[in-house]
Amino acid sequence: AARAFHLSPMPFDVQRVLLAALRGPASAFVSVDPHRPVTEETLDEWREALADADAFFPGEDELLLDGAHADPRLVSGRLRFVVFKRGATGGILFDARDERFYTWDARTAAVVDQTGAGDAFSAGLILAHLAGLPIETCLQRAVVTASFAVAGWGPEALLAATHTEAEARWRQWYGREEER
Repeated sequence: AARAFHLSPMPFDVQRVLLAALRGPASAFVSVDPHRPVTEETLDEWREALADADAFFPGEDELLLDGAHADPRLVSGRLRFVVFKRGATGGILFDARDERFYTWDARTAAVVDQTGAGDAFSAGLILAHLAGLPIETCLQRAVVTASFAVAGWGPEALLAATHTEAEARWRQWYGREEER
């Protein structure tokens, strides 16, 4: 009965089985973080598997197609978002429904440990999307969430963050009161 499922990096065959199991007309939002790189050789298999997902969150070491960040060849089926994470340099989101690219810059108060930043970014974006916020705001919330993840060792800083602190950081960085 969950509203969303995020498939962490794991063997491709396992991800493919899980994606098929989550398939359905009234299914929850499903996102995938790859373990197996997307290359010219694996593109067709990824396209087939991602047809059952809503979002795909590859990083620079996982999306190895020439020009893939500007060429939405991965999109098929219900896949709406391809979110190309580039760590400290931000990233690019392709929204297949609107056929539009969005970029974001990474921001943080401090970097202590980068472990988990991508997962925190993904969670922030998914939760904001499920709340019905515009894509730009979803990306901003994802950046804020990731900024807490990198502020301490392991999950400690992210787990210690409060909603009030996240809202304050969002307003400070993006200067917005609306869409909270």
